[in-house]
Amino acid sequence: MLKIAVIEDNEVQSRLIKDYAKEWANKNNLLPEIKLFSSGEQFWFEFEELSDIDIILLDIQMSRISGIELAKKIRKTKSDAVIIFITGIPDYMQEGYDVEALHYLLKPVKKEKLFDCLDRALKKQDKVKEENFVFSCEGCLTTLKQSEIVFIESISHNLKIKTLKSEYITRMNLSEAEEKLNSKLFVKTHRAFIANLMHIRQLQKDKAVLADNTLIPISRREYKNVNTLFIGFFTQGET
Repeated sequence: MLKIAVIEDNEVQSRLIKDYAKEWANKNNLLPEIKLFSSGEQFWFEFEELSDIDIILLDIQMSRISGIELAKKIRKTKSDAVIIFITGIPDYMQEGYDVEALHYLLKPVKKEKLFDCLDRALKKQDKVKEENFVFSCEGCLTTLKQSEIVFIESISHNLKIKTLKSEYITRMNLSEAEEKLNSKLFVKTHRAFIANLMHIRQLQKDKAVLADNTLIPISRREYKNVNTLFIGFFTQGET
């Protein structure tokens, strides 16, 4: 089942988006669960019960809490939901990059544009189907979802595995980790670092800015490959 949340304070627009999303799901032989929320506060109140949401269609201009603010809160707790912004004003591109939004839909939402965005969102979700990363930590076998891993750093003969909430140390080398990780999701940025493409916010000349604001190095040797994979990951499916 594909779970979609529509957060839009205009009831007419909200119902229209839901109808379009249902039509798109039927066309793609998908079973959707579509929930409507009239405010960011309502969505946030129920968010813990919606932690497995796949796609979020989010209005930017809402009272009290804006779509941008809500997206930032979502990203702190769940990084793999695909966010598509809905807006009447196309002036939020940088903010969209900051919260890794897939795309913008301008109001009034056109069916063809929404279908295109949902196609791209589905492809992105397909690329990050949950795979686990299993390792030993402090004598115990530990399992993480690969999407939770922000980066991995090689330190001596150990690896530091960093998520948004925790970090772990395991006895393993970087090459072993690379073999276990999804190559569509992870990229080697430096001889001592592997980063999750989902969690890269910005590439600079010699470093990457990650979702937790960590800066990790990008070697001159790896930069071209990192840049290519980063662009490809976030533009998959564009025409």
